[in-house]
Amino acid sequence: EIAASDIKLLVRSPAFLNDNHIRLLIYNLLCGVNYLHAVGIFHRDLKPANCLVNRDCSVKICDFGLARTVNYHRNSSSIIADGSFTAREVEDEMCNRDYAVRTSPDATRLLDYNEELAHFQRKKMNETYARQLTGHVVTRWYRAPELILLYENYTSAIDVWSIGCIFAELLNMVKANVPDTSVRSPLFPGCSCFPLSPDNKNPSEKTKEQDQLNVIFNVIGTPSDEDIDCIGKPDVQRYVRMFHKRKGIDLYKRFRATTPLAVDLLQRMLAFNPDKRITVREALRHEYFRDIHNPNNENVPSQPVVVPFNDWINMSESQLRYAFLREIQRHHPDFKIPLKIIYKN
Repeated sequence: EIAASDIKLLVRSPAFLNDNHIRLLIYNLLCGVNYLHAVGIFHRDLKPANCLVNRDCSVKICDFGLARTVNYHRNSSSIIADGSFTAREVEDEMCNRDYAVRTSPDATRLLDYNEELAHFQRKKMNETYARQLTGHVVTRWYRAPELILLYENYTSAIDVWSIGCIFAELLNMVKANVPDTSVRSPLFPGCSCFPLSPDNKNPSEKTKEQDQLNVIFNVIGTPSDEDIDCIGKPDVQRYVRMFHKRKGIDLYKRFRATTPLAVDLLQRMLAFNPDKRITVREALRHEYFRDIHNPNNENVPSQPVVVPFNDWINMSESQLRYAFLREIQRHHPDFKIPLKIIYKN
């Protein structure tokens, strides 16, 4: 994809932005992520380098190498509304979904999605859902607390956290916030991320000052007892309570030259509890975007994208190649798949 730059290069440049630039960049990024979440896609690796930008402040999201689809029939607006669902709901839906796919008349033994998936064993669903929601995703500085703490059933809120981190870096580009361009930095520049990526050279330091979760707590404060109690696993609750209590910093002072509405939105994006974190759809309706809000930019499909081969079946390279060609064929019926590529049992 051709674009003038990306947010990582933009932040590293000697340029400064004003509030209107930042507002439009974040709004356009939210519109893109809103579309992804509406069709059941978690990007899972949103970071400045994956947000391409142009001079008109348009944003294009790239690098879907870690993205996953999580689809279910229940009104797709429920994903948009709260981004929340359980493993059981996904499991049940994968068992009930009809995967009718066109077949080529000149093929002898085609990969029949409808037959393969309709008889997919229920006991395999937990394994495949676990593969969809793997923990080692998102570059450390943009990784949500629930990923660091290895939540089993995280939601689209992980992308919102990443957007909040990107938002904070853009706010550093306001000259009155950070006059010296050489000292711009991410909001949460941790050096290790126990248990996902501990510092192998100094394993004893993994829970100390530069641990990613500790760096996060230095900024947003340690979670309340109520939020800790919402964590499903007792051992994770005990781990979080090991961190010494603190209030965090005043983001209104940190970004003193920024409109309070921007800081309010930022704080909502960086809520520790994913259930309390603002959703993308809610963020688009935040007062911060009142002057640029355009419903036409927020239109989304009514149905989620279906890419069953992406997450639900462990495929060989040849099988995956065939599956991609079948997906192309769905959109281009005249396309013919070479017989030598057709998967045969």
